[in-house]
Amino acid sequence: MVVLDYFEILSDFHRWLSDLQLKIYRRFEEIEKALHNQYQQIAGTIMRRSLEVGITREDIFAVLDFTELLEMKILVSSSIDHIFDSNTFDLGSRSVYLAFDRLKERIQLYQEDLSKQIQKFSASEKKRLNEAFHCTRDWCYFSVIINSVVALEFRLLEILKKENKQHLASINDDFRFTFGQLIDIYLNNKTKFNNTIPKKFDNLLKLCNSYRIFSAHAKDEEVNTNDAKAILNLTLSFLLDNRCKL
Repeated sequence: MVVLDYFEILSDFHRWLSDLQLKIYRRFEEIEKALHNQYQQIAGTIMRRSLEVGITREDIFAVLDFTELLEMKILVSSSIDHIFDSNTFDLGSRSVYLAFDRLKERIQLYQEDLSKQIQKFSASEKKRLNEAFHCTRDWCYFSVIINSVVALEFRLLEILKKENKQHLASINDDFRFTFGQLIDIYLNNKTKFNNTIPKKFDNLLKLCNSYRIFSAHAKDEEVNTNDAKAILNLTLSFLLDNRCKL
């Protein structure tokens, strides 16, 4: 099974699109050779079922959710729909070529902004967020919450170490804390950490930790898609805030 690295796709979207484009064109050629003329009208359906491009339209939209660039998601959607929808796959049609060209042009407009967004995440955060997005697609909602909040935990620990490593070490020189402990350390000693985290995130941190606890431990609680996506989005809100950057 191919595990998609959403951040890698975002960081080099044009190269990825070119690879996808080449796979589709090659599949066109295979179908043209395999099918008799009288079956050409069903070629599109056959191609959609058999094309192995390693990613779907939903995957593209999922990766765009990593960013605050809603405008980009709206603009590129029509081109993405045109590439993946049934009417696009008429053999010999220029529509798929034009759709790719249009999509590349639109992504070019936002590539610099995408790169800036990606740079806000550490390697550890990217790894956890990637898993959270995969779990979202697989309806594994406890895992979405756990991975999302761990990414949040990575950031909070690094922020506190950056602002006052000495005070943090005085509590535990190995910097081994639960997420709840980190939250309490910050909220009870804001001035020692220069009030670096916006106040609006005080309750967000507590809420995310509550969901983490009954997702990771033996608690008689259920979570659904709305719960999971809410925690993931709150995590992204914190991580993408310029005042919470490292």
